[in-house]
Amino acid sequence: MASSFLMDQTADTPRCIVTIGEIVVEIMAETQGVGFLEPLALRGPYPSGAPAIFIDQVAKLGGDCGMISAVGHDDFGTLNIERLKRDGVDVSAILRADSYSTGSAFVRYRPDGSRDFVYNIRHSACAQIGLHEAARTLLKRATHFHVMGSSLFSFPIIDAVTTAVHQVKAQGGTISFDPNIRKEMLDIPDMRAALELMLQECDIFLPVGQSCCCSARVRRRKRLSAKSSIWVCRKSY
Repeated sequence: MASSFLMDQTADTPRCIVTIGEIVVEIMAETQGVGFLEPLALRGPYPSGAPAIFIDQVAKLGGDCGMISAVGHDDFGTLNIERLKRDGVDVSAILRADSYSTGSAFVRYRPDGSRDFVYNIRHSACAQIGLHEAARTLLKRATHFHVMGSSLFSFPIIDAVTTAVHQVKAQGGTISFDPNIRKEMLDIPDMRAALELMLQECDIFLPVGQSCCCSARVRRRKRLSAKSSIWVCRKSY
């Protein structure tokens, strides 16, 4: 239902889906275990970042789409941009940030299937994400804006996301929200208030079964369900 709502396009009502947030490389431990407290064999780098994965799938489905983000002038940034460009994403609003490295996420699976992460996001090129001229130009085309909870990692990007949400709404567009955050991100200042705001503004809500964000906010379920047009409960993976 949500995919039809987002992807239905006609000559009279073209849709452009835009997202904002982190682009990172993912580097995976080859063995299961807990954490990164010992030398490990690693595999990667892989192009990653939750909003980048989302928008890449939109492009693969044939949707008109673009992303607002920032990467460094390095191989990791090039790897990500080339993947998105190849799959059909508008990358005009992805900034190449001077003096910053592309973000990274090291991940290791535990025997029970859960994961441990070590992130470099807040102090990477991701910290330079904002509504610069190219980003504002892309947003003018947006009929739908997608927000990932993982992207609400600093006050400047929270401010940018909030501005973008209000702009797309004013243009008659819709908002979807995936409260995809990791335990490693729960101590980020301002994130709680930003999550509450996104819950109120979204038209499509995409919770994962055991999302720590959702489980901490069941008290808002009645109020949220009256606000959101579509709920899509996804399996964690």
